[in-house]
Amino acid sequence: MAGGEPRIADDRSSQLEKYVADGNDVVEFKLIRARSDLENEEVGFGPEMCHQIFNPRETIFGYENLKIQLYFTAGSLHTFLGHDYTSKISPKLADGVEPDNFMEKLGAVLRSNYTTNLDDFSAKIEKEHQFKPFGELIHSFTASRKISTEPVNGFKMITNGDIAVSKTFEVYLCDVKVPKFEDYLLKMETFVLWFIDAATFVDSDDERWKFFVIYEKYKSSEGNTMYAFVGYSSVYDFYCYPEMVRPRVAQMVILPPFQRQGLAVELLSTIYRSYRSKPNTKEITVEDPSDDFERLRDFVDARDCGKLASYSKEKLKQGFSKEMYEEARQVLKMTKRQARRAYEMLRLRITNENDEKEFKEYRIDVKRRLNIPYQKQQSDIKRMMRRKFNSAELQTASQLDDASRKEELESNFNLLLSHYKYITSRLERDVDS
Repeated sequence: MAGGEPRIADDRSSQLEKYVADGNDVVEFKLIRARSDLENEEVGFGPEMCHQIFNPRETIFGYENLKIQLYFTAGSLHTFLGHDYTSKISPKLADGVEPDNFMEKLGAVLRSNYTTNLDDFSAKIEKEHQFKPFGELIHSFTASRKISTEPVNGFKMITNGDIAVSKTFEVYLCDVKVPKFEDYLLKMETFVLWFIDAATFVDSDDERWKFFVIYEKYKSSEGNTMYAFVGYSSVYDFYCYPEMVRPRVAQMVILPPFQRQGLAVELLSTIYRSYRSKPNTKEITVEDPSDDFERLRDFVDARDCGKLASYSKEKLKQGFSKEMYEEARQVLKMTKRQARRAYEMLRLRITNENDEKEFKEYRIDVKRRLNIPYQKQQSDIKRMMRRKFNSAELQTASQLDDASRKEELESNFNLLLSHYKYITSRLERDVDS
C-alpha cells in the first residue's frame, strides 16, 4: 500500500503538468503589414518576460497546448487578441482550483480598444496605408545591413549575413497634446511590460512627458508609403531653476524584429541632439538604467566625448580634468559622472594592458574614484562616533578590515573593466564600419 502512494502522486502530477504553460513560450507577437503575415510564422516573435502580466513564475495554469496571439497592425497598432487550446482542466482534477483567467489579465494590459474577431482585425489591415505617424519628424536615416539566412529566435533578423538590405527609418517627437496620440500611447505602452523589467505606464495627463517614436518607412506591394512601429523612448522634462529643464530618459524599447541593427543607438542619439540644441537644457540624465541601457548609454557617451578636443589622446593620458567636464557639460549636456565614465572608457582604449606600468596607472586612477564612497562612509562614521552615536552597527562598520575593502574594490574594478572592454570593442567596430 505504502509503496503505491508515490506512484499515485506522480501520476497526478504528470496529469497536472500538461496544464501548466510557460507564458513566454505560448505568447506570440506579430506586426502585421499584409494579410499574408497572419499565416507567416517568420514574422512572429515572443516576449522577453511576462511576470508583470501573469505572475512571478511566468506561468499560465489550466490549459493544454495553450497558444496566445497578440497581433498588431504594423503602423497603427490596431490589436487582435486571440487564443486556442486543446483542453481545459477540470476543477475536480485540480482540487477545485480554477484555470487562470489570462484573458482578463491581458485585457487589463492592453487597456486600449482591441478585438478578438480576426475578420474585424483583417479589415483594419486593409486600411493600414492610411496611417501616418504622430508628431514632428525630427530625424530620418537609412540603415544598411546584411540579412542572415538563418533565423534567430524564430524569425530572420538583420545581422551580419549574406544578403545586403537597406532600410529607411524616421523618428518623430510627440507629446500628449498631439491630437489622438494619447490613444496611440496606450498601444505603444503595451510592449514595455513584455520587454522592460520594472516597467511603468506614464501619467498621460502630465504634459512634461515627451515621446520619441521610431518607425521603419517602406513601400507596400501596391507602391503605398507605409510605416511600421519599431519602438520608442519616453523622456520627462524636469524643471530646473530658474528657467531650465533637466530631461530624464525613462524607458526605451526596440522590438525584437528590429534589434541588432543599431537603432537604439540612433534613437538615443536623436534624443541627445534634440535636447543639446536647446539652450534651456541643463543636463540629460537617465532613470535607473538596466544593464542593456547602461551599455547603450556608455557607448554613445564615449563615442561623443571622443570627438571633443578635451578628450584627445594626449589629454586622456593626463587624467580626468575640469576641462573635460566643462566641455562635456556645455556641448553634450552631460553629467559629471558620465563625463568621468566616458574618460575612463576612452583612457582604457589607448592604454596598453600588456604594459605593466601603463595599466597600473590606469587601474589606480579608476580605483581612486571607486574608493570615494568608502572614504566618505568612513568619514561619516567617524564623525557620528565623535558625537557619541556609538551603536554596535557603527562600531562594526568602522572596523571593516583593509583586506576586505581592497578585495571588494578589486572585484568592482574587474566588473567595470569587463564592461568598459565591451564598450571599447564596440567603439572599434564603429570606426571600422
